[in-house]
Amino acid sequence: MKVTAFIRKTAKKNDLETKATIYFRLRDGKKDIKAASELSISPNHWSPEKQGYKDRVALVPEDEKIDLNHKVQALTRMIEREYRMMPTADG
Repeated sequence: MKVTAFIRKTAKKNDLETKATIYFRLRDGKKDIKAASELSISPNHWSPEKQGYKDRVALVPEDEKIDLNHKVQALTRMIEREYRMMPTADG
């Protein structure tokens, strides 16, 4: 099982107004579940590797970057925990 965060939207290089919804994807064997969150970020600030803000984003306050990154991590952990606790049809 793996949970990842991702965005679907792109923006032009200097476009800081566009916001993209952060989605979460859970993959487990043949299951592939995607869900939108209430979190959003500028596509130019998103790091797919970090699943959060890129390291060198000077236009966003540090506490805002840390807050969003913590929210993404917390949602990822919650999805993993809740999915493991779900009863299975074959078990």
